[in-house]
Amino acid sequence: MKHIFTFFLLCLCGNSLYAMIQLLPTPQDGMLDPEFNLVSFIAGTQTNNINFNTSDQAVGTIIQFDGNIIAVGSTLQLQTSVQNWALARYTTFGQLDRTFKQGTNNVVPGTITTTFGGTNESAVDVAVQADGIIVVGGYTNVNGNLQFALAFYNSDGSFHTSLLNPTGKTITPRFSPNSTDAPYALTLQPDGKIILAGYTTDAAGITNFALARYEPNGILDFSFGTGGKVIGPVIGIDSEDELYAVTIDANSKIVATGITTTENGNGITNFVVVRYNTDGTLDTATFNPLGIGSPAGTVVTNLGGSRNIARALLVQPDGKIIVGGSSNNMGFGLNFALARYHDDGSLDTSFNGTGTLTLIVNSNDDNIQTLALQQNGQIIAAGASGSVGVNAVFIIARITSTGALATNFDTSVTPGYAITSISSRNDSFQASASQTDGKIVAVGFAGSLVNQYQFALARYLDNNPLAAVTIIAPADGDVLTINKPTYRGTAPNPSNIILFVNGIRYDQGVTTGASNTWTLTPLAPLLPGLNTIQVVAQYKNGSVNIISDSITVSLSVSTS
Repeated sequence: MKHIFTFFLLCLCGNSLYAMIQLLPTPQDGMLDPEFNLVSFIAGTQTNNINFNTSDQAVGTIIQFDGNIIAVGSTLQLQTSVQNWALARYTTFGQLDRTFKQGTNNVVPGTITTTFGGTNESAVDVAVQADGIIVVGGYTNVNGNLQFALAFYNSDGSFHTSLLNPTGKTITPRFSPNSTDAPYALTLQPDGKIILAGYTTDAAGITNFALARYEPNGILDFSFGTGGKVIGPVIGIDSEDELYAVTIDANSKIVATGITTTENGNGITNFVVVRYNTDGTLDTATFNPLGIGSPAGTVVTNLGGSRNIARALLVQPDGKIIVGGSSNNMGFGLNFALARYHDDGSLDTSFNGTGTLTLIVNSNDDNIQTLALQQNGQIIAAGASGSVGVNAVFIIARITSTGALATNFDTSVTPGYAITSISSRNDSFQASASQTDGKIVAVGFAGSLVNQYQFALARYLDNNPLAAVTIIAPADGDVLTINKPTYRGTAPNPSNIILFVNGIRYDQGVTTGASNTWTLTPLAPLLPGLNTIQVVAQYKNGSVNIISDSITVSLSVSTS
């Protein structure tokens, strides 16, 4: 009888389980990934604080070689109003990674708080160098007004120190006496140098574009601009100019976007794109060379409203530039807004017929904060819909390469949009990254109390995997007779490609070309005997680092 009863229960439970499975929605692009943080109240999401009684916001993210996710931002102590840098690392399953720590300094395992000694400090962006060192950019007010700052961390969360940077932290001297210097974005060049972009104020308090470039160890690169720093250009009379995003194109030129107020101080803000040569001078020769509508080397776009705010930036493999943000050009609130430009700065009219696109999500305040580019050319735009503190929700949209909403993306409610609410009032994505399998990771903040937030992450299904990172030639096991062979392989385009031989970086880096391929001839020769070769790909349009399988080759004859 006991066995019969047990069998009956198994059948009953089995039928119930089968019925539950039948009710589950069919997985599709744009749905929350149910395998990400299964223990969450909302599977596919994760929220956490950095400390007790703090308000915490994540604004930047990167995916490491092992698939772990790093989020950076700020933690505000509510009792003292002191705000410091905050970092958190998550496993591929969405749990805080308890191995990421600094001794006993992290109250919440898997998180790190960093201070430069100031009371108003925040990390703004993060990258991972080819050797795995984590680079975080942000600001501090330890000396009064805000200043650019960098910090370097080993993979375990401890500070990465060097002879010229013994603390693992650097503060950049002011751009001018008593200026306020605020960075918003960070990127790595193929040669490993670091760029921070944002704004600086002049003597009258007017904001101007500001960039600083550093050696891989955080020391200012004096071959860039003046003493490692660039100010400007000034777009117009009394203009307020700020950079919010920066990247490197296939020609190693620096492309940045943000806002400019060009209407003689009447408060109208416009999209602006600026391109700099590798030495920090303006690219006046090939980017808007005739200076149509703005100084040569810059492009200003008004989408029809009085508030046009560019916050995100991509450079496609074909050199076209995509900018995302918001505009009130529809007559009410802010809406998702994008623009695509040719390599010369002119609007690309093959994108939505005009070169610009506005999407109305809920007729309130909709902002694109981050962009990612998929391998099929489709654009992922993420941000917030609604007023933060009132009814803001996370939102991701997928846009086709021709500038149309991809309506096959999360068809459950509003086709083309994936809408997620954690707190029902305070949700906003600030940064995103692409996993190698195509899944989308977005980070930001959420909170159930007014002006009190938590780090928030979500992962969405997307069946658009990145191209594999491989070494095609030489092949594993080859015996070579030349000590400087040409290497060939594949990687997502565009990526920085860095070659390692026997664990040592052997080159200055290149960028992938067409068809997700790369070719590289190292500056230094192989050693006689066995050599282990690996390449690292830093996919710039997806904030992810990928490492290839290693190969072993033999050099039988050492020749020049």
